[in-house]
Amino acid sequence: MKITYLFIVAFVLSFTTLNAQWFELVTPTINYEIKSNSFLDLEISMEGEPYLLYDCEVPSDNGKDTDWKLFVQKYDPANEEWSEVGGDYINELNASDNHLAIDSDGNIYVAYLKLGVYGKGSWCTVNKFDGTNWVQIGDWNAGIIMSDVNLYCNNQDDVYVTYYDSDTFSGAVVKRYLGTGSEWETLGNVPFLPSGQCLGPELTTDNEGNVLVSFGDGSAGLFFSVKKFNGTSWEYIGSPGFWDEPNYPTSIIVSNNDVIHTTTTDFWSLASTVLNYQNNSWDNQSLGYDGGYMPFAKTNNDVYMGHGVSDNGYRPRIKKVNGSGNWVDLPEQPGEYFTMPYYSPTTYFDIEADNYGNLYLAMMKGDQWNSHVSVIKLDISTGVSEAQKGGFEIYPNPTSGIININFNNLQEHARPWSVEITDIAGRIIYTRGNIPTQIDLSGFGKGIYFINIETENSIHTEKLIVR
Repeated sequence: MKITYLFIVAFVLSFTTLNAQWFELVTPTINYEIKSNSFLDLEISMEGEPYLLYDCEVPSDNGKDTDWKLFVQKYDPANEEWSEVGGDYINELNASDNHLAIDSDGNIYVAYLKLGVYGKGSWCTVNKFDGTNWVQIGDWNAGIIMSDVNLYCNNQDDVYVTYYDSDTFSGAVVKRYLGTGSEWETLGNVPFLPSGQCLGPELTTDNEGNVLVSFGDGSAGLFFSVKKFNGTSWEYIGSPGFWDEPNYPTSIIVSNNDVIHTTTTDFWSLASTVLNYQNNSWDNQSLGYDGGYMPFAKTNNDVYMGHGVSDNGYRPRIKKVNGSGNWVDLPEQPGEYFTMPYYSPTTYFDIEADNYGNLYLAMMKGDQWNSHVSVIKLDISTGVSEAQKGGFEIYPNPTSGIININFNNLQEHARPWSVEITDIAGRIIYTRGNIPTQIDLSGFGKGIYFINIETENSIHTEKLIVR
């Protein structure tokens, strides 16, 4: 049954994705100049609402100086408008290296480097929005900047941050938020990089919940490395420093079939590469030159990656890994409609996917003389849902645990055969030959699941959100 399901979905997608087209959401109102060499960080809530984090140069000292301030805006799809979360900027002092994360309950986290801390240097800081204000969570100490900051929230609502801890360990660490108050724990109670500089780290988790980090490894000549926390200690994935020194922040993701994908651009040659780890070895695929920061996004069984190309201007390009493990261009490219400023340093763009079959790209649109922040959207499942529904209704979705299945509009000669529910890693958590009208998922925890209902003449697939 699973082979048939994959074939049908692939068959439908091959015909429907071609009809998809990127379009621009309403432009967010930003009253200040976007800071160069900062992140546009995009996250999508469980309800499908985009959140955008950006770094602006805000005038200070009566216009004699500027401060670097962080803002988060939320997009309301129903009213097609953006609004500032908290109504103002997040940080007190100057900030840099900003990252955004959202858990399944809609809690919003921002991590950044707080600069110029009372003459003592800089420190990593994490703020959480409490519904009214941005509140710092955790006690952070000032120190020498020897690594960048990165923030990540997995589908189990574990929030992680990586930075250089100069106070306790004198090394690059990964910490996990314990969920209440200001308490964090250091994974393994040791730094993952005990000595040397840590360049452009990025975090993710694999399908078993193990934390992975990609980075320029100061203990291996700043060459590129990947490490995993196995629950007890940190171990290298492959050899230390197995690839060239990164020029931009790295990126990393794990597919549902346990392949590790990571990207880097060489500091010296600017050659951009995507690296894939499977069968205990790394392989690589060239992406050309100066692809910049190359973020990943994942939805269902598909992994996407964005990078920049110099093609009649600097344009964003989106690739998807196919069944053979090769990265191929999507048929519909955002660069056909949009260009980005090309100057160095640049503002890093981001891609994300929601739970409803849409890809989003946050970018600076325009050129180096005239540009603005833009969020564009592509429906990557155009036509699939209606083609497969065949008269089913599954509700409520999202749900707290109970889902109902309504067959009232089932097409003639489409008798339901079986139902199967899988988690985001593809593991089967529920299967039954006779389809019930109600299923209780509350015992499986919060997260994203997929229900597949097979009938005599079709397969219906739908994403479920348990929260």
